Amino acid sequence: MNDLYMKEGKQMVFLVGVPRSGTTWLQRMLSNHHKIATAQESHLFNQFISVMVEQWNNALHFKDGRGGVGIPAYFTQQQFWSSLSTYSYNVFSACEEFNNHDIFLEKTPDHLIHVSTINKVIPSAKFIYVTREPYGVIESLLAAGKQWGKAWAPKTTQQAIRLYKNYTKEGERQLSQICSDKKLIVSYEDMVKAPEVILKQTLSFLDLPHNATSIAALVEGKSELKRYGEFAIKNGSQVIEPKGFRRSKKEPLTFFQKLQINLAC
Repeated sequence: MNDLYMKEGKQMVFLVGVPRSGTTWLQRMLSNHHKIATAQESHLFNQFISVMVEQWNNALHFKDGRGGVGIPAYFTQQQFWSSLSTYSYNVFSACEEFNNHDIFLEKTPDHLIHVSTINKVIPSAKFIYVTREPYGVIESLLAAGKQWGKAWAPKTTQQAIRLYKNYTKEGERQLSQICSDKKLIVSYEDMVKAPEVILKQTLSFLDLPHNATSIAALVEGKSELKRYGEFAIKNGSQVIEPKGFRRSKKEPLTFFQKLQINLAC
């Protein structure tokens, strides 16, 4: 399959991780770089393309007695995956930042468990995986579930543990199949200690020149995420983080919760 992104001189970089693992923080810092573009989370692969792939596979194996129905009666495998590549390109190219920069950083944490599909749709894609120890993730997930993240965040410790384990296990399984020069793994805990070091590693991974001054500017800069389409019409183009998104006051886990996490993780 021809890589449409390479043909157009675009480098797609997917920033992934378990939800509440620090992906937004790294995205914000990298967005201050003049050669890196980014925008609001697309959820393109977990909510849209993954559904199409699942239905394609179902149609391939469905025995209807007529020799096959559905899109596989029109498309070959190569045509199907090429159409997904074109579809993804059309989505991202609707974003002004994508068109004005050579590197586009797409940050949707849930894409962690769709790395294999992304790699097939966009063979030239690179991946940055942010890890975080389970205590911090689960504590943050539970806090989000009580406030701004009620629509998606887990409500119980067991649900949060299950989410953490499932994302980590499946994501790391899929990432293990990606070539080493196409992936970078960074730690949230290391980013807290020395964000400059993580940024240096990331910029080197992206083949972007850097020095101490330019990296300091990324840490200190103020970025702005944008959205387009229907939500921009309804809510405005600027993405404003909800109250409690960056937690200044934490609700520590209880001894029993920590024991549950220790046993499970």
